[in-house]
Amino acid sequence: MPDYQPRGSMCTACKHRNGPCSHLPFHEMPACNTLPDGTKVVICREFERRDK
Repeated sequence: MPDYQPRGSMCTACKHRNGPCSHLPFHEMPACNTLPDGTKVVICREFERRDK
C-alpha cells in the first residue's frame, strides 16, 4: 500500500498549517505526483488559504 503526503506548498500557505493533519483521509485525495519511493503527493481537500 503506498504512502500519501500532502503537497508541501499547500501546507505552507494553509491556515491549518500548525495543527495536526494526520487524521485526514489522504488516501482519498487526488494525487498530483508520485515520488521515487512510491509516495503519492496529494492535493489536500481541507486546504484553506491563510490570511496574510
